[in-house]
Amino acid sequence: MATGRIGTTPALGYRWSIEPAGGTTSLSGLDANSVGLTYTPGNERVYRNGVLLSRVNDYTATSGNSITLIDATIAGDIIEVFSQDLTQLADTIAKSQLTAKGQILTATAASTPATLAVGTNNHVLTADSATATGLKWAALPASGGMTLIAATASNGVANITFSSIPSTYKHLLLVWDEIENLSSATQLEIRLNNATSNYTGMDIKRAEPSTFTASAFTNGGNVNNSRTDLATGGQPNGGHLWVYDYASTTRRKVYSGASRGYSFNFTGEASNVFNGYYRSTTAITSLEFRGQNTLGNGGEVRLYGVN
Repeated sequence: MATGRIGTTPALGYRWSIEPAGGTTSLSGLDANSVGLTYTPGNERVYRNGVLLSRVNDYTATSGNSITLIDATIAGDIIEVFSQDLTQLADTIAKSQLTAKGQILTATAASTPATLAVGTNNHVLTADSATATGLKWAALPASGGMTLIAATASNGVANITFSSIPSTYKHLLLVWDEIENLSSATQLEIRLNNATSNYTGMDIKRAEPSTFTASAFTNGGNVNNSRTDLATGGQPNGGHLWVYDYASTTRRKVYSGASRGYSFNFTGEASNVFNGYYRSTTAITSLEFRGQNTLGNGGEVRLYGVN
């Protein structure tokens, strides 16, 4: 007769079978297949020759590893013991313990379950030994990447100002697209901290004539000027500008960028590459994108913080 465990999970179902000598009342130890007698008191079932015995009336079983029969066996009797290991209710976690969307199960100590409420949008779960559960929700560290600070459509306004720029990033990136400057005599420009002086820069403009010539390149510059030019007046215009270490209070602010669009002055496509620095150690807290005339409809200017 086969004996041993029943089920795929160890100790889920247990079977012990033996043909004891006649006159036996105490059952324990290994059966014929070297399976040791073990059971959870109160959950065992004892059979004698296939007949289920009555607990207390026919046997006693309290130790978990031995059983005492009321009536001694006779030669040829087969005794079988079936038992199942049951999960105690005290060791289960009730679903009612989770009371809100996004709540997660954790622990405050060994065998001490607890819950942690859902965190702020876009925060991540991180370890923190100072908290009761050893966990907390936290913002992603500013160790890299690019974050949109603000975006503004041109909608025909003359100037766009980004103010109260946070100092939490390393660099600033200004990006514009489909900007129309409706005057051939003006240029797109920026002002840092609304300053009208302390700009030193250089730019190289290139027209797009049908036949390439060296005269297509034009050098320009503005020293001690009131602004930094981004592009010759024209439509539509797109480009970008980097301002490095903008939050520093010990360094002058270096910037560089490029733009491309249709230029009134060159009567065709033109590109512009520029760089320079703002001769001040004051941290940059505002940036003004200026059209000097009217920025056309449909465009957008975006300011990013970069780490």
